[in-house]
Amino acid sequence: MTTKDNIDAPDIKTSIIFWTAVALSVVQLTVPIFLHLLDLQLRAIHVGIGLSLAVLVFPFSKRLS
Repeated sequence: MTTKDNIDAPDIKTSIIFWTAVALSVVQLTVPIFLHLLDLQLRAIHVGIGLSLAVLVFPFSKRLS
């Protein structure tokens, strides 16, 4: 496999990270407008998705990366 093949076809982990980041952005923009949740609930959603992204980007084990 060449370097060009890696650039053309992202792996599944990269796709999951990208779409989770897009979902976090959409949630942050739309939930406060359409749903009237408490600030604590909005922060919990934000922190939960953010921590999920952090664990995907920086895994605890080197063999998972």
